[in-house]
Amino acid sequence: MLDSAHRFERAFETFEEQDPYMLHELEHLPTKSDWEKARFLTLFLENFYDLTVKVSGSKYVTSNNLINELSHINGILKEMAESANPDLCGMAKIMKEKYDKYWGRLEKMNMLIFIAYMLDPRTKFEYFEFVACKMYGDTEGAVVAHVAKDAMYELFNDYKRLNTPAGSSQSSISSLSSGSENSISSFDGEVSKKINDRYRIEFKKRKVELGGKNAKSELDKYLSEDCEGEDPEFDILNWWKGNSLRLPILSQMARDVLAVPVSTVASESAFSTGGRVLDPFRSSLTPRIVQALICAQDWFRASENELNVEEKLEDLEEFESGLIKGGTEATIVDV
Repeated sequence: MLDSAHRFERAFETFEEQDPYMLHELEHLPTKSDWEKARFLTLFLENFYDLTVKVSGSKYVTSNNLINELSHINGILKEMAESANPDLCGMAKIMKEKYDKYWGRLEKMNMLIFIAYMLDPRTKFEYFEFVACKMYGDTEGAVVAHVAKDAMYELFNDYKRLNTPAGSSQSSISSLSSGSENSISSFDGEVSKKINDRYRIEFKKRKVELGGKNAKSELDKYLSEDCEGEDPEFDILNWWKGNSLRLPILSQMARDVLAVPVSTVASESAFSTGGRVLDPFRSSLTPRIVQALICAQDWFRASENELNVEEKLEDLEEFESGLIKGGTEATIVDV
């Protein structure tokens, strides 16, 4: 609304020049100060509008971008709070208080938002820690980053336990032990060969035992790798799909975490659309018919080709006339 109002600023000035009685006939006309405030306010609120549009999408992943948007808004509020404009400064301080109410305390934050950000191969932990320090300061930002990292490891360990059969490490060690006994008992050759084989098998046993404690996990490997480059066409879901064989457990975790929407706008819009389809005058529609109507509406809106209703009506009339003609002929034949 403010953006549209800017276009009429010159019209008000011209109207005032041409009609000297305008100031007496109209009340509460915008002054130059009002237009100036509206311009600043438009630039200020445009950031919030862009954030709302980005995080309200339903056809792409949104959870991995929320921290970027929040950090941008945090920076805007800090800059506006230090502005020389008293109106913008006062408004920004009030909004910063509201921002800190939701995003200023660690115990009120959902760790999945931070985990989703670190599951983006373009950012990972190192960049997240940098952003957190910019948002909360060096000390508190480091605390936020490491608490989120611990939560990420805890979640990964839960997925690892669900996908790892119980006693797999013990079974591998026992199989090596039994293999050593069978191999040693089966050898009837030279003693030196027996000793070499025995040491080789014992070395494998020791490696398996130590490997369970010191081996790098998928999450360690992922976080230690270099970040992906910035690409406007980057598809995070395709990236995880392509790396699912290399990082099987972490890819399952990413699939579940990245599927979480960060906004309820899409679901509220679906309920609103359903309310317009199933109104008090069309209350006997079955759930299946309502679903078909909503899906068809979504398909029509997503179609690149515009729907020409007149052409469709002509086709429908031809189809109906063909049915009527065919039905008449069938009736004559039956008679």
